[in-house]
Amino acid sequence: TTDSNTLIFNDAVNHLYILRRILNDPELKNSWKKMPFIPELVLNDNWKLARNLLERGADVNAKNANGITALQAAVFRLDPALIQELLQFKADPNITNRLGLTPLTHLFGPYSLPYEEPYKERIKTIVTMLLESGADPNSDLPRQPDGSTVSLLEAAEKKSAELAARLRSYGAR
Repeated sequence: TTDSNTLIFNDAVNHLYILRRILNDPELKNSWKKMPFIPELVLNDNWKLARNLLERGADVNAKNANGITALQAAVFRLDPALIQELLQFKADPNITNRLGLTPLTHLFGPYSLPYEEPYKERIKTIVTMLLESGADPNSDLPRQPDGSTVSLLEAAEKKSAELAARLRSYGAR
């Protein structure tokens, strides 16, 4: 029989082999649906490896099976520092996911976090960062429960007058 130490060692060797392959080819796709690694690494809090791949030329705007980019994953995590780094790698703040949400519209959509503590300051910071990086303040939130669309400004007004004013200052109408 194989003891557990041997199994652990073999597992570690396999992980190192996979890691070496990824580092040698930053655009390498995973075996499941041939999706890029970058969004998954950010979603799973493995920013160091994601940064390494981006520095080696991986596409910062690559999408996973749900159309989620690394920037959208960082917005889901409400991580301003990570968002700032991704924007420095030229992440596009206007790419939509499979549901038609951009990183900015995600903050105001039906599944967004409430604009209250402990999220309030992070949301305000992220909204400003995205707008300063060129996010469209006139986007619509698609696929509302009744099938209609809602303007980003209208959704922001329901969430916070402060956020709506910030959107208006960037041209939202």
